[in-house]
Amino acid sequence: MDESKDSTLNRSEIKDNLTEGSIWKKILLFAIPIMLSNMFTQFYTAVDSAVVGTYIGYEALAAVGANSALINVLLCLFLGIGVGGGVIVAQYYGAKDSENVSKATHTIMLFAFISGIFLTAIGFFFAKPILMLINTPADVLELSTDYLKVYFVGVLAVVIYNIGAGILRATGNSLMPFIYLLAGSLLNIGLDLWFVAGLGYGIVGAAWATVISNAVSAICVIIHLFVVKGPHRLTLKRLKFDKVILGKVFKIGLPVGIQTSMYSIANLLIQVSLNGYGSLVMAGWVAANKIDVFAFAPVSAFGSAVNTFAGQNYGAKNYDRVKKGMYRTILMAEITSCVMAVPLLLFANQVLSLFNTNPQVIEYGRQIMFMVIPIYTVFGLAEVLSGTLRGIGRTVVSAIISFSGILVVRIIWLYLVLPHFNTPFMLFFVHPISWIITALMFGLYFVIMKWNRIFKTDSKEVSVETVAVGIGNTQLK
Repeated sequence: MDESKDSTLNRSEIKDNLTEGSIWKKILLFAIPIMLSNMFTQFYTAVDSAVVGTYIGYEALAAVGANSALINVLLCLFLGIGVGGGVIVAQYYGAKDSENVSKATHTIMLFAFISGIFLTAIGFFFAKPILMLINTPADVLELSTDYLKVYFVGVLAVVIYNIGAGILRATGNSLMPFIYLLAGSLLNIGLDLWFVAGLGYGIVGAAWATVISNAVSAICVIIHLFVVKGPHRLTLKRLKFDKVILGKVFKIGLPVGIQTSMYSIANLLIQVSLNGYGSLVMAGWVAANKIDVFAFAPVSAFGSAVNTFAGQNYGAKNYDRVKKGMYRTILMAEITSCVMAVPLLLFANQVLSLFNTNPQVIEYGRQIMFMVIPIYTVFGLAEVLSGTLRGIGRTVVSAIISFSGILVVRIIWLYLVLPHFNTPFMLFFVHPISWIITALMFGLYFVIMKWNRIFKTDSKEVSVETVAVGIGNTQLK
């Protein structure tokens, strides 16, 4: 029997079911590959920056940093919609609805292909005008432009990998996306050293290393989806938009995309302010961010894990399991953030020197690390609460909270507070203040709202077909 046409999944068909078994063990085992994926992503980007900063100079390191916020702004809306597709897949998978799992898989993968081509054109042809618009310093403008153009040649692979990996995780498989990412990461490191240190291709060589490695990861995910046994298997004849599913994907995913874009827009505004302090401060910011993400990435993995866990159990109507899963995930996220923070802060100067040996760059980077890394305990709380809301489909709530706590607070800080205390230190403080306020708002929402209202269990029936709209964030800070 064609699994895609079987409306009910047998238990034997669901090998990665998160709706049964030990809650903390299921979440932890599911989160570990996501955690490793996040950390290896950051590891190879850190190596990329270290190679650029060491063999080209701090101007090139600043140029790579100038592109990060801009790349996220262009990508996040579409990847956020893909996250919404993952929520739909997880809920149908938890409900054992094979037909709609298949429809959702084909719909969002076709969306990934089309949006990837669109983003390639935007990023390649408008790279320099956009960089000039955000006040990129003259000494890094040409380097930033060269890097951005090459990066967006391969952005289709970035979209396909992330959305394809989201489908695999939604069905409970977080291991294979990690393996595919690991393969790409190791390739990226090797190509970085070869292209930049060996062949002297400069920042363009670093960009091509990233493009090639992303393509390898994307190809692995696509092949997996074409050969996997299950309702999420891709076939060319079914690769079309289902109007009903697409409507649900946008209903849940568009708020997610808007929310993640708000994070990126806020970070882009920070980048604009940062650019005004010159390339030394920019290089310190980049170096610190390449390090502190090793504290950020494991914590954010728990937000992604609880998103799938909540989605599957919400689809299966295991509401009490959703609640218990959220509380246990908060505890694991807090412990992880503390364990990761201590060694990074103890050896801050040593690891910063791997990116650039300029004393001013190291000092600016050290200030940023000591201000940002300790706040990841607060970030972990917000990530888990937001991930739970994403999983049950309440993405609008999360978007409103993030809009208020992240975008609005950062705009107020940058344009009302910073002009009166115009120092890099006060700019760096924008991260702690915005995350503290955001976490407080998420916490207040769960305290004020009762679980039956969050789940909408006071209505006659809650099903995947009548999921309420809600919001969430992806791995952005």
